[in-house]
Amino acid sequence: MNRRSFLTGSLSLAALPLARPAAAAESIRVGYLGPQTGIFAQAGKDMLDGLKLAFEQVNYQAGGRKVELIEEDTEGNPATAQAKYRKLVQQDKIHVLTGVLLSNIGYALVQPIERDTLPAYEEFLAAYGRDPLAKRVRAIVAARREAITWRRTFQNDTPDAYWSYLKRYPYGPHAEDARRRLAI
Repeated sequence: MNRRSFLTGSLSLAALPLARPAAAAESIRVGYLGPQTGIFAQAGKDMLDGLKLAFEQVNYQAGGRKVELIEEDTEGNPATAQAKYRKLVQQDKIHVLTGVLLSNIGYALVQPIERDTLPAYEEFLAAYGRDPLAKRVRAIVAARREAITWRRTFQNDTPDAYWSYLKRYPYGPHAEDARRRLAI
């Protein structure tokens, strides 16, 4: 596999989390959300430079469409990151989100990203069900649903919640942990 096909393939997979069916001529909007100011600015700038370099190597093209990079500075602040994420999704209507570098930012964005991505995966499947990536997308949807179910189960931390998880995912990745917590 050469670098160009790897980068194009990576972009295709990365586009899925916020994928919306796009018109053939519409550009793919990539939202970069990382620290550009503050103590972590250098790491954020290095990440952004690497992303730009990758896009330059493929002439800012993927799947026959132009790639548009939209940069936002989180300032290392979770509240700022949430506001910038809302702007990227609602105003800029990005297809891809990248650049989340800091754990505090990642934790602040878990719920909005989960809220926005599962419907987008399902929209992708509805629009492109015969696409070669559809099988992978179905696997991603199933894994994300299981992960969300486990997180809710773990947060509830009740026997009923663990039994419910085991009923739905008897051989799931967290089934052994659920059994251990139930002491069965």
